[in-house]
Amino acid sequence: DYYRDDAEALKFVLEFVQTDLSLLKWGDWLTLRDGLRRFLGIQPKGGEQELEQYVSTPQHLRPLQQELEEALRALSKAREALRAEEEVMLEQGSSSEPEQIPVLPFVEAYNPFRSFALQADAKITVGWESRGIRPKLVSRDLRDHIVFSLSLIFLRTDIDKLRECKNCGRLFYAVHGHQIFCSGRCKNQAAFTAFQERKKKEQSGASHASKGSKKEPPSRSKKKESQNKGESSSGRRLL
Repeated sequence: DYYRDDAEALKFVLEFVQTDLSLLKWGDWLTLRDGLRRFLGIQPKGGEQELEQYVSTPQHLRPLQQELEEALRALSKAREALRAEEEVMLEQGSSSEPEQIPVLPFVEAYNPFRSFALQADAKITVGWESRGIRPKLVSRDLRDHIVFSLSLIFLRTDIDKLRECKNCGRLFYAVHGHQIFCSGRCKNQAAFTAFQERKKKEQSGASHASKGSKKEPPSRSKKKESQNKGESSSGRRLL
């Protein structure tokens, strides 16, 4: 009874860090605890006591929420800037490829914008099993476990799919590479806003054009003068 894949687990973390814990009812709190249990890989039967050592109250989780959200937003912005830089290089026809960074963390991180230090008594072991290699963290701190598990997920998955919604600013995990909105609702709202702005510009341009094309009505003196000229010329024709 765990999350099916890394994408589902990452979506839970994004939902967790952006949830207002003060608005949670008792049922919502139980759902959140169960989500944390699944993310941490704790067995559903008999795992409540194990989970209790990590999660106590919503107040205990708020500092962790803030730290993780800030780090995830920084990572999203860093990847977005890197993608923009690579697109410019492609448009300019640059043949040089971006510098490759080792996937496995066997060397010191290359220019990290954020580093997480685990608790002093935390221990990491790596088990070589027939089904694969399994790193394991031993710590009594919930922050250690979430940061450790999240880092392993990012090693296995596409970090570029971690994005901020262009409409509401919410963090989300993209389904496809071109997705820039977290939901269909935000996509429709952005399209409607763009339509309204475009309509305003068109109306503003049309009003300026109509004002410029309108001729000023002739003054009364000019009207009188033209009428006198017309009468004198008609009088001459009669004579």
